[in-house]
Amino acid sequence: MLPASAGTLQAGSRAAPAAQSAADPGPRASKCAKEARRSQGRPLAGALFASTIFAGREPEGHVALASYIGGARAPELARLPAEALIDIARAELSDLVGSRGVPVVTRVRQWPRGLPQYGLGHGRLTDVLTGLEHRRPGLFVTGNYLSGISVAACLTQAVETAALIHAFLDRRGRKAGVVRPVKDATGAAGIELVRGR
Repeated sequence: MLPASAGTLQAGSRAAPAAQSAADPGPRASKCAKEARRSQGRPLAGALFASTIFAGREPEGHVALASYIGGARAPELARLPAEALIDIARAELSDLVGSRGVPVVTRVRQWPRGLPQYGLGHGRLTDVLTGLEHRRPGLFVTGNYLSGISVAACLTQAVETAALIHAFLDRRGRKAGVVRPVKDATGAAGIELVRGR
């Protein structure tokens, strides 16, 4: 996988009084995603309507948005000064979803090595790695390079790999623990190992 520079802008604004505000973007969010994908030349790589995804994380009457700029297609954009990134994000969101107004708060984060990008031939590499598992019983390969870089994909694969390890040890008569998915009080997902006897 090849890293790419990335810049993230998080902004909080007062919600528009219109019936369809940025807090409930509805079809506009889908238009934003389709438009950004269709127009390779857009500086906005993606946007999250954080108020919609994570309710209650912003003061009443406000919305929270996260904009992603740069990435593999335009790494030089991520290196721009914070004010320039804010201007780009505001212009893109205005054009794509009709966002208006000045953000009440903004935070810009810049990563010189952003999200990994799968390069040409990545499928062959994953085939080789998974083939090793079949040829070498007891070898287990896991990681974001196999089935996706999202937290959800990594957790899913971790749980599946842990279950494979457990089954492998059980077949050999070893008392392994039991791995099961759990959620903590905040709803965050994870895994728990209950030790065997």
